[in-house]
Amino acid sequence: MELDILFRSCARVNAFCGSPRLITLPKGELIQRCLGSLVNAINLAIAPSAIPNLPNLTIRLTILDDDSDATCLVELQKILNQTPIPSQILRITGRGNRDSLHSNYVYGRDRCPELIYFVEDDYLHAPEALASLLGSYQLLQQQVNGPIILHPCDYPDRYRQPYPSTILLGSDRHWRTILHTTGTFLLHRQTLLDYWENYWAFGDRCVVPGPAEEGTINPIYTQVPCFSPMPSVAIHFQDETTLPPFIRWQNWWNVTEVSNREEQRPIYQF
Repeated sequence: MELDILFRSCARVNAFCGSPRLITLPKGELIQRCLGSLVNAINLAIAPSAIPNLPNLTIRLTILDDDSDATCLVELQKILNQTPIPSQILRITGRGNRDSLHSNYVYGRDRCPELIYFVEDDYLHAPEALASLLGSYQLLQQQVNGPIILHPCDYPDRYRQPYPSTILLGSDRHWRTILHTTGTFLLHRQTLLDYWENYWAFGDRCVVPGPAEEGTINPIYTQVPCFSPMPSVAIHFQDETTLPPFIRWQNWWNVTEVSNREEQRPIYQF
């Protein structure tokens, strides 16, 4: 199995939604913490016997950056140096959320052969997040007998306004079907191609804050089952309304620091 992780970063915009975040800190530091948590999850997932049903796993990590400052990019590179998998930082063509999303999907379409994990820069991952996502992917796909999409976060609004869901057993926890996500999800490249117009329209609608998912990517989930984990393997580090239940996110936050290496690699234009 091949997995490409596409991490969209932008240190110059604190919060696209405009609302205060869970904790007050510069956006660049938040990105570093979230990327650090993802790298920790990658390193756990590629450890021997971490995912028994995926012995031949290849992972690549690409940061698609939207005009972050040089200091932030240097720090992100230091974090990339902490994982042995192939990794790189690319600057997107253009500027803003629309160009970032479009670059994201074009890269996935043109350069990613199999699974793609699209990740926004304000998602903090549990150490076991990637092992759980990949370990559960094949199990859930076999039970559904068709393509699926995975969203890593168990949002609290699903319990305030509940709707019927199918609950299946993954590799280490239960997963439930959902009908809406943000722009962070794991899917197969073929699903991206099959619903290309929906994903492209999602980018077009993300020029300004608002419910861009409605009428663009959310309708996909009536055709392709989308699952989220219970309990969550990631949190959207936005505000208290996005905190998943029963998660002590501070524990995830405290293990995101990584040591620095001297090696530096160039940042290319995409």
